[in-house]
Amino acid sequence: SEMEERQKKAVAEVRANRDQQKADDAIAALKAMASDPTVNSIPVLVDAALAYVTLGEMVEALKDVWGVYTEPPMF
Repeated sequence: SEMEERQKKAVAEVRANRDQQKADDAIAALKAMASDPTVNSIPVLVDAALAYVTLGEMVEALKDVWGVYTEPPMF
C-alpha cells in the first residue's frame, strides 16, 4: 500500500542518515545489557533510540540473546 511504501522510505532514510558507528555501538550495548540481568535496560534502550536504532533492530538484538518464547501446547 501507499502508506507502507512511505514508511519503508522513511525507515531507509533514517538508516541512511544516522551515524552508523553510534547505531552499531548501541546495538552492541543492547546485547550486552540483555546478557547481564543486573543492568537497567531503560537507559540502554533510550540510548539506542537516540542513535536512531529502529525498533526492529532493537528487537532483533534482544532476540539474538534471549531467543523467542514459544508457549508449550496444553491440551
